[in-house]
Amino acid sequence: TTSGPARGREGEVTTMPLKPTKKIWMDGTFVNWDDANIHVCSHVIHYGTAVFEGIRCYDTKNGSMIFRLEPHIKRLYNSAKMYRMEPTAIAIDKFMAACVETVRVNEMKECYIRPVVYRGYNELGVYPLNCPVSAFIVVWEWGKYLGPEALKQGVDVCVSSWSRKRSGWEKSSASWRAISGAGSGRRASLSASGWPRDSMCTTRSRGS
Repeated sequence: TTSGPARGREGEVTTMPLKPTKKIWMDGTFVNWDDANIHVCSHVIHYGTAVFEGIRCYDTKNGSMIFRLEPHIKRLYNSAKMYRMEPTAIAIDKFMAACVETVRVNEMKECYIRPVVYRGYNELGVYPLNCPVSAFIVVWEWGKYLGPEALKQGVDVCVSSWSRKRSGWEKSSASWRAISGAGSGRRASLSASGWPRDSMCTTRSRGS
């Protein structure tokens, strides 16, 4: 359970302001950052029907290099397949090429890459299969996840009062968007208590 500030750092929260880039890839087309919109009645907004990956592109002496792009995109497609929303309109190799092109178009030497596959607008029942599958790729500048000082100073961690569901209620090997929503709720709760990070246990007290 969260209980008070972390070693006198009450209210300290590591944030990473989002710096807009030029273009976002959406279903095969590049659109301006401010024009990358979806309908408010899209299935993903109401039921969290999306899968995603988080990929890093590094500036190296040999130029910009995307770390393990193929394994990431294969996992994205596998996650989508588990939830019956595989993006069949674009092959894996074409999606990988789109990631590379998105980095190039935005003239990024080093960046974070977030590809997302989601269900869009058609119906608003829980049943998802009548809603179209769409995808987007967005890149932006994102430094150290816990801040540049974390590697030297370490970070304070508490045991969260939130619990993970037991294994089997969802596909644990899939990067399912709705699961990450619980993480956002936890982080909001933690920041109010002054903790920068947490460890969440399952109902059987297994930490993660």
